[in-house]
Amino acid sequence: MAVAIPFFCAAGRKVREEYMDISFSAIAACWASAALCIVLPIALLVIVRVKTHRGLLAALTGALCFTVSALVLEQLLHSIVFSSFPTLIQSPGLYTAYACLAAGVFEETARYLGLSLLCRRDASLVTGFAYGIGHGGVEAALLAGVNAAVANAVAYAQRQIPVFFAQQRQTHQ
Repeated sequence: MAVAIPFFCAAGRKVREEYMDISFSAIAACWASAALCIVLPIALLVIVRVKTHRGLLAALTGALCFTVSALVLEQLLHSIVFSSFPTLIQSPGLYTAYACLAAGVFEETARYLGLSLLCRRDASLVTGFAYGIGHGGVEAALLAGVNAAVANAVAYAQRQIPVFFAQQRQTHQ
């Protein structure tokens, strides 16, 4: 499948257009990545649940802790920091240091609070493993799996657009 990539000059005019082939193996690998990121955590949780009859609460707690800390609270901090310091994005070193520090503080604090709450009731290996499945599984599914699925949808759409316009030209002639 060939995808047209336009190149623009500084004034904004299109200079040239190059075509890039997206191979079937690249698309298949992207779908496999999306499926792996979504299915593997679910499969691990099912295995832990079947073998130990425990772990569901820990996995749900891990998923909730990641969602609240990284996707809600950390994003609120980002909106405050980037509106207060708009030039932070222009300094790669400061931006990287801030992003790493913010992610570390929010995610590790959530892990600490979630696991300390869970370990009051059950301080076993299964609890920690299931918590990790929930926390890491939601992170993998939402951040990697969904992005891979969207990339595949875009590649599929780019493949279908020329076919659609060809069909439209034929029906209007």
